[in-house]
Amino acid sequence: MSIDLVTFIKNYKEESQAPILQGVFGNASREGNVLYNKCSPVLDFHKPFLKDVLDIMYKTMIAEHGIGIAANQVGLNLQIFIIESNADDSESRYKGLSDIKRQIFINPKIISVSKKLINFWHGCLSAKGQFRGQVSTYKSIKYEALNENLDVIKGNLNGMASVIFQHEFRHLLSGLYTDHANKLFDTEDLKLEIENGNFDDLDVCDDTIPHLLSDYKVGKAI
Repeated sequence: MSIDLVTFIKNYKEESQAPILQGVFGNASREGNVLYNKCSPVLDFHKPFLKDVLDIMYKTMIAEHGIGIAANQVGLNLQIFIIESNADDSESRYKGLSDIKRQIFINPKIISVSKKLINFWHGCLSAKGQFRGQVSTYKSIKYEALNENLDVIKGNLNGMASVIFQHEFRHLLSGLYTDHANKLFDTEDLKLEIENGNFDDLDVCDDTIPHLLSDYKVGKAI
């Protein structure tokens, strides 16, 4: 269930990180798990709490060696996520990919997308385990969102930055990549396959690979 902001900040402001909620798999019940609820928009009411919330989210992402984190992964039912990929502090599989600066997105929506799709073998802080799942995302996107000051921001993302954005956007819509992937692979086996050139991330693909945002209508708010 979602936690209120005052309690969240009180519990985790002085801690090294907040706990990461885990998804459920198979036929397990999802009732009461905020990961499976559509997130609510951030309002002016939330503004005084945002700095502390963002600080806690960010330090949690760094502690977990993640490249993105959404608010509902730490129990907050809010439309917020952060992305950042740093080759010095991410898992080895991401080190060959471009560094991506820290970016904060609040109440985001995707304005337009490329016709091209790319595949990626996704992992997730909320799906810990020895597997990865292949889904497709748009190769590039144009977005609109709010920043930490609740000012409107607009921009374009391409390649890996676009993939991470869409992965975190999926969280805000509800659910995980595991709800969409039809192919899961053991992490260590996948690493060997990629090293041997049998699989590759960020390849242009067709619609036979499940799309991560198949239920989202581009241009609409969450």
